[in-house]
Amino acid sequence: FGGVCYHIGIFAAFFYLLLLILSIPAPALLIRLMQLATALGSLCGIALFLKRIVAPKLRAISNADDFASNLLATALTVLAFLHMTGPDVTLYLYVAAIVTLLYIPVGKLRHCAFFFLVRVLFGRFFGRRNVIPPASQKV
Repeated sequence: FGGVCYHIGIFAAFFYLLLLILSIPAPALLIRLMQLATALGSLCGIALFLKRIVAPKLRAISNADDFASNLLATALTVLAFLHMTGPDVTLYLYVAAIVTLLYIPVGKLRHCAFFFLVRVLFGRFFGRRNVIPPASQKV
């Protein structure tokens, strides 16, 4: 559940950033939903970061890229949330977004660029060949 909330918060932060850059006014309800998503995402990101530090097994399998990716994505969600709630953190939000976007091709965050494409290609390649049986045929 935490991972889902975290990813939804990151998605909401990027969506808010896109609206901000394109100067598209968002309805109040959408802003409230994005505030909720980025707040939950921020809390889950912070919890995941702390869990990586505290849990011995998770710490043992974590590397610097795990920590950096977590910090960048969480900073983006925190700053997007703060920007929506009033404080003028526009410069910090843009800097965090730039650093995060530059880090995507070289770090573990690259999965956000490939996830949807891979799902489509996987479904088209294997589904078309009937390699993966539909749920009704699974034993």
